Amino acid sequence: ALAALIKTAGWQDETLHILGHSMGGHLAVRAADYFGDQIGSVIACAPMMVPRQKPIWFIRMLAWLFRQAGFQSHHVPFTKIPNIKALQSFMPHNPLTYDEAGFAWQTRWLFDRPELRRYGASNGWVGAAYRSSVSYTLNQAFLKQLKQPFLIVDAADESIVSRAAIKQAAQTIPNAEYHLMPDARHELFNEKQETYDMLWHIMDAFWAKQLS
Repeated sequence: ALAALIKTAGWQDETLHILGHSMGGHLAVRAADYFGDQIGSVIACAPMMVPRQKPIWFIRMLAWLFRQAGFQSHHVPFTKIPNIKALQSFMPHNPLTYDEAGFAWQTRWLFDRPELRRYGASNGWVGAAYRSSVSYTLNQAFLKQLKQPFLIVDAADESIVSRAAIKQAAQTIPNAEYHLMPDARHELFNEKQETYDMLWHIMDAFWAKQLS
């Protein structure tokens, strides 16, 4: 999909600087390898180097079994899909953000286009996510051969993706800069204003070095 976007936009001969969050961070790491020298730098915010749930081998086995049984497009077992109003209610202990306004922003568009709503992961997505993680973002040999400058931003109160895997990747990628955001949860771009401002300050400083 990214290759198609680059071609359609006419960016085949442009140096690209990628910013990805969560699963987008995972795909940004893979894109650095896939597109090679065309990628000038990568920023990965709260990247999904691997989802938080373990053990990996067991989850992969279950996902494979569900796929073999034809349930790849079904939600993972025990998924409860709340109604939109329940999703809109701010819960102080939610895993996404400390900011009430940022929390509400994530569901606002659902009221305009409820038919676009998606919730939770399918068995097929889980299998693909863990397969990609094992092959790439948890693979030390893969990470060591990445050439681009990386900025990896981690949330101190992260509970959606594995912080251990994020830190390991930051230590393994040769030219990686690591920042830990205090008092922040997974949705860094929907966090409190001081966290949001700090995040952009760090990213601006990183881009200034790459583009100077």
